Amino acid sequence: MLKISKKIFINLLFITIIFFIFSEAIAYTNKVSEDLYNSIFRLHIVANSDSLEDQQLKLKISEEIIKYLKENNLNFSTKSETIKFIKNNKEIINKKVKSIINASGYNYKYEIKISKQYFPTKNYNNIFLPSGEYDSLVIKIGKAQGHNWWCIIFPSLSFDNVELNNEEFSLLTQNNSEKIIKFKIIELINSLSSK
Repeated sequence: MLKISKKIFINLLFITIIFFIFSEAIAYTNKVSEDLYNSIFRLHIVANSDSLEDQQLKLKISEEIIKYLKENNLNFSTKSETIKFIKNNKEIINKKVKSIINASGYNYKYEIKISKQYFPTKNYNNIFLPSGEYDSLVIKIGKAQGHNWWCIIFPSLSFDNVELNNEEFSLLTQNNSEKIIKFKIIELINSLSSK
């Protein structure tokens, strides 16, 4: 019968425990990340270029869209309700974008769609969001080669009556340095698990 030395047994046990912890960490980070991605709806506007004029146009459009959404926000309690409202009012949003572009003296083509967009880890009004693909209302202006602008449409940043669970809420709003470390760990584990 094969005898295993105590040292080898301890090393194998240690490797097994580390593997188990790593596997659990991957499952945990994937679950939290997926829940966050599924709970948040963002607005993403990409400017034609980085010229001052194109960046100002992008900001005018963002202000008008945010104003419209705030005026018509019926206190949606789910992301799906928010997306349904956007889809049902896409023509109004389209007219607002076109009107701002024309009133600013441009004839840029533009694209408005709802799609998944990749975002890096970002800080927004003391809220940190991990990198990943989020459902978004995307507005691309002209060549869409300039710096972009984004915000969170749902949930509202007041976090009143939203569908984030306590763990997700805590992860988004805790101390900044802790969030950065946690999101970097999540990104590292996700990148290792996808290889």
